[in-house]
Amino acid sequence: MTPSALAGTLISHAAGLTSDTAAAELICAHRTWLTRTDFAARCIHAGTRHDRRPYAYINWEDAITALDTRQLSCSPSEAAVLRIAASLGDQHIPVHLARVLGSLDRANITRVTTAITRANG
Repeated sequence: MTPSALAGTLISHAAGLTSDTAAAELICAHRTWLTRTDFAARCIHAGTRHDRRPYAYINWEDAITALDTRQLSCSPSEAAVLRIAASLGDQHIPVHLARVLGSLDRANITRVTTAITRANG
């Protein structure tokens, strides 16, 4: 699946769940993670349903485990976006905002703000 098709499928799969949708939209808007084969191969589960409609979702726990064990090398900003998205997508994953917000540039702050607003309904 191309990153563009994957983005559409992730968002479609999360539809109806505000926090999940916000998390998927943040990762898709960021555009870095969906182009990385190491992330996609380990953390994104995709396939086709019995009705032939595609599905895709991110295993947030795997993503954070890979990040924490340095199996996903990235910039502090990329890590911050992934951590925030994971926290939105999985209620069991905490994020320490004071540790991650300082590494975001203006564009990513806007993306995160949009995601948080979206998750709030």
